[in-house]
Amino acid sequence: MEINPTLEELKTKNFLKILDEPADLKNWVRLYLGIELPFGWIDSDSNGSPGDAIWEAYKTYRDDLYITNPGYIWLSSRDGCKTLSGSILNVLLVLHFKAEIAHLAAVRKQAEKNLEYTTGFFRRIKPYLEAHGRKMVSDSKSKIQILNEDTTISFIDVIIANLAGGNSQRAT
Repeated sequence: MEINPTLEELKTKNFLKILDEPADLKNWVRLYLGIELPFGWIDSDSNGSPGDAIWEAYKTYRDDLYITNPGYIWLSSRDGCKTLSGSILNVLLVLHFKAEIAHLAAVRKQAEKNLEYTTGFFRRIKPYLEAHGRKMVSDSKSKIQILNEDTTISFIDVIIANLAGGNSQRAT
């Protein structure tokens, strides 16, 4: 007799599954972070969305395209979800690829908001992290560290994009 897995067992099993397409990203963010991520043109003056931006950056990292496309500059309105989107991307890259991230924020308030979002996301997904042998080991005013099951450390280091921040030791 075959036993059907519970929803929580399926969520735990698929937590670290690499995303193949934008719909996977949309579903992952909804399921684990509780956010309905918009895709496509979100207003008449737009040519993209938070979902599109996250997907392009995720896909670039996933497919090792950083040599031909070394980065992105996200432009949008004041309330266009750039900080939230960057936080979602940071979480995904750390989880799926054990990334080491230096995230440049324009000003201190933006850096603090990024860390607030990111820390909140890691707390929300803590049971799934632990089920895969991972845990958040540091959460300071500028850095979040995740101890991976293989004892490596992944991190998100949020740096204020000014001369002092760009020249800091952690930005190297």
